[in-house]
Amino acid sequence: MISKKAPAWVMELLYELGDDRDLPAQARGESEGMRYRLRARHRLQEPETAVDRASDQEIVAMFGACRSARDRLIVLLLGRAGLRRGQAAGLRRSDMHLLMDSRALGCAVEGAHVHVVRRENPNRAYSKSRKAFVLPVDFLVVQALDLYMMERHDVLGSGGSDFLLVNLFRQPLGSPVTPEACRSEADRQACDGAASTHP
Repeated sequence: MISKKAPAWVMELLYELGDDRDLPAQARGESEGMRYRLRARHRLQEPETAVDRASDQEIVAMFGACRSARDRLIVLLLGRAGLRRGQAAGLRRSDMHLLMDSRALGCAVEGAHVHVVRRENPNRAYSKSRKAFVLPVDFLVVQALDLYMMERHDVLGSGGSDFLLVNLFRQPLGSPVTPEACRSEADRQACDGAASTHP
């Protein structure tokens, strides 16, 4: 292997002769004819791991332990809509389309939904997914967002950043929350919720 040569019998164990018909058009090249290539015989199979998701009872307990409308929205975005902490902390107000028909906003997606977009954010929040996607949300998330926006307006007025989740109770007011703040808040609510359901 140091000389970058391997016997033919080793190559036959590792690769098989294949053609380019199974490749996407972008990977086939510009030539018209069929091209042959070496295709790996073995693929690494990753085992599927079960997601450790909070039960509905645990989410209700965390929701009940929340001290503010913002915290209730965080619990629902993470627990009910299925967002990650970085995705939730990176949301902008303009990402939330809560109308049944958002064509007036230039969006063809029907129903209430959230656009999750990977961006460079000053709060170090980002989506792990490289591709933007749309996530539907239900009436509980819509109601929680409505209550949070009233709470936010009471503290900040119409000002503040375009980030959805911002600091309302500590300085600097109106600055975007960090993914770590979402985690610590969810952890605190989980502990408070567990204490309330398990005396």
